[in-house]
Amino acid sequence: MIQRTLSIVALLCLLFIATACNMPGASGVKDCGEDMQCFTEAAEKCDPAKVVFPMELEMMGIKITSTSYQEIVGEEDGLCVFKILSEGVEVEFTEEAIDQMLGMGMTQEMIDEQIQMTEEAASQEQLNQICRVDNERLAAIMGQWTAGEFSTDDWTGMDCEDVVAEE
Repeated sequence: MIQRTLSIVALLCLLFIATACNMPGASGVKDCGEDMQCFTEAAEKCDPAKVVFPMELEMMGIKITSTSYQEIVGEEDGLCVFKILSEGVEVEFTEEAIDQMLGMGMTQEMIDEQIQMTEEAASQEQLNQICRVDNERLAAIMGQWTAGEFSTDDWTGMDCEDVVAEE
């Protein structure tokens, strides 16, 4: 049960880490650096912009950190097109989480195996997508993320497809 819960938490967190491709040299693209408010304001009008989004999230004693990139490409067929690229996912189990697992009867060996499986899964995760969504919805989501509020509902109503990472 705890392994399933931890796996679900890890997968949900990886979904939240998503962000868009950093396209160096793209003309007319506002570089927001790490300023999510700047990016959110660009999303309101679907103005081309890019941002680096360092994220740290702790759920159920699992600390997840990642750097991700987002870029608003512009409007296409009435929808805002943006790119998402996440990489560098790191997972750390806090002492609190380990104590809870021990309290649930897990052995240290079982905990070590769970930690190893979670770290391996995280190291293989990379999200590289292009998405289309109403710009008001995109701005609302970016505002939530800026406030540290993440939900699986964030992806509802978005049309996203995987893209091959550029070499």
